[in-house]
Amino acid sequence: MTLNERVDFLISEKIKNNQYRSLFVAPNINEMIDFSHNDYLLLSKNKEVIENGMFFIQKYGSGGQSSRSLGVCEIYTKLEDCIAKCKKKENSITFSSGYIANSSSIKAILDLYKDDEIEIFSDKLNHFSILQGIALSGKRQTRYKNIDLNHLEILLKKSTKKHKIVITESVFSMDGTIVNIDNLIELKRKYNFILYLDEAHSFGLYGKNGYGISEKYADEIEFLMGTCSKAVGSQGGYLASSKKIHDYLINFASGFIFSTAPNPSSIGVSLKAIEFIPTLHNERVKLFENADYLRSFFTNAQTCNSSANIIPILIKDENLTMKCKNDLFENGIMAAAVRYPAVPFGLSRIRVSLNISHTKNDIDKLVNITKRYVR
Repeated sequence: MTLNERVDFLISEKIKNNQYRSLFVAPNINEMIDFSHNDYLLLSKNKEVIENGMFFIQKYGSGGQSSRSLGVCEIYTKLEDCIAKCKKKENSITFSSGYIANSSSIKAILDLYKDDEIEIFSDKLNHFSILQGIALSGKRQTRYKNIDLNHLEILLKKSTKKHKIVITESVFSMDGTIVNIDNLIELKRKYNFILYLDEAHSFGLYGKNGYGISEKYADEIEFLMGTCSKAVGSQGGYLASSKKIHDYLINFASGFIFSTAPNPSSIGVSLKAIEFIPTLHNERVKLFENADYLRSFFTNAQTCNSSANIIPILIKDENLTMKCKNDLFENGIMAAAVRYPAVPFGLSRIRVSLNISHTKNDIDKLVNITKRYVR
């Protein structure tokens, strides 16, 4: 089979199974009700945030120019100091994306241990970037049921390894489930494991100041990962930790060493957006009220037991899921249709991401259409 024949075969299989993806440009996106993106606080549209990004372009140029390891300007350490302060850590290190932050940091951290001295406990629904980091380390992982800390404890009790590390997201991007941080920390104190917490969908929305689910317990968590590409409305990922780990990652995290630095405008945007986060308490209250309102039209099973502002509406059938997405689009609504392999086969859904612009009327319109496809 030639290269082109192999490609044609694989694409035809995707089409046959209603799993084919293509990129499209919505011609009137600004006129649509958009439930598809992760800019939860709409900080990417904030005038002051945009102006600060433009100022950084004018002052520092439009590109990152080189790898940070070759030496670049002070704005990167300014953002890293800002994030470290928010996360109550000695240092943080920024990466060009959250994916690279996870895959590079986890691999480097796990490389500190021999295979026979550490056991890795990973939530079953962890993001692929986490799984990639574990895979790159060459170490075996033990998976536990999503946010099921009883299951995790059973596995921890069985472990005979000298060291244990638990790797989990705080808010899960496909099901909208949230780990119980109080119970997780109680478990950590009991079993003395290392904790790596991914707060990509938590930073900006949770905690007293909006700095994430970890805010109350930040000093007890060794590794706090997050992104600036969700609620911050910018770009890039980070890992907040001790100064010793920060210095180690500069030397051993391949995604940091071999990637060009993020562009200066994203640094300016992130710095200004993070300034706003503690002031947006009322907006967060409204956001979660709207999330509860949307969930009230469906059963827990139909929304995968979501408790975040990410609400999957389970349709299961992949063909019906795509029909629902197209129906929504024709009625002026953008929403993501998520299918295998992003979710298990037979669990296709419309993934709704609520942001602070949405009204109850917007939600009513979404519900009236999606209800036709839910079985």
